[in-house]
Amino acid sequence: MITRRFDIAARVRTCLTAIAVLLLVPVAAAGAQAPGVRHLALAVAARDSNWTSTEVTVDEGDVIAVRAAGTIVIGVFSREVDADGLAPGTSAGVGTTYLELRVGHGPAVPIGRSGSHEVLSSGELQFRVHDTRYDDNAGAFHLDVIIVPASAIPETEDPPTQETIRALNAMRQFLKLIATAQEAYFAEHTQYASAFDELRFRASKGISVERITVAPKGTGWSAIVRHESAPDVRCAAAMNTVNPLDRTAEEMQVVCR
Repeated sequence: MITRRFDIAARVRTCLTAIAVLLLVPVAAAGAQAPGVRHLALAVAARDSNWTSTEVTVDEGDVIAVRAAGTIVIGVFSREVDADGLAPGTSAGVGTTYLELRVGHGPAVPIGRSGSHEVLSSGELQFRVHDTRYDDNAGAFHLDVIIVPASAIPETEDPPTQETIRALNAMRQFLKLIATAQEAYFAEHTQYASAFDELRFRASKGISVERITVAPKGTGWSAIVRHESAPDVRCAAAMNTVNPLDRTAEEMQVVCR
């Protein structure tokens, strides 16, 4: 839902900026972190199908930031991948074998090489390599994990203005129009369009298309759009591929940040 994701983004913007700095210097962070902030180092083995516990309980509203270093070897053909499931040196897309986390017995959340997650319910923080077979894997990811308590995260200073809300609604509607046009394009070309101009309709007033990306062989697409009335916010949706603003988002779920 757009409104909730926008509110969360506004609430933790300052916090995530600090986390980004901490992730760049994890060793220093361990000795200079703010009160209540916890810093963990953890290895997650690729052959282990069980969840690796941090032995740390996190609470609702806490923010978890993760940086995963290293690569693992997966499959009988010994393919090397990073925590996004991509070959070393690759930066686009997402693989089928990747690092994920969960809290308690909650759902698994893809986290990859670098990401953050807001805790929705209290429980033990755990990590695992997502895969369908583990006995042919080798190696481990080495994690730097920073946990920021909810009490240390500033509240939103100002609610979004009516102008911003209208811009968000306009971007959401426009992404639906892109989806309709993409389906029409697919019916004619058996693949999705890789450029907005190929869809043959104009952008709505105030809206610009930052980019459209297609999956291999044109089997899926994602789009990021902007609105002149909310220049600091981008909205995205995806079909048959990963949402570029939130890899955990569902198909055609609009995410604004």
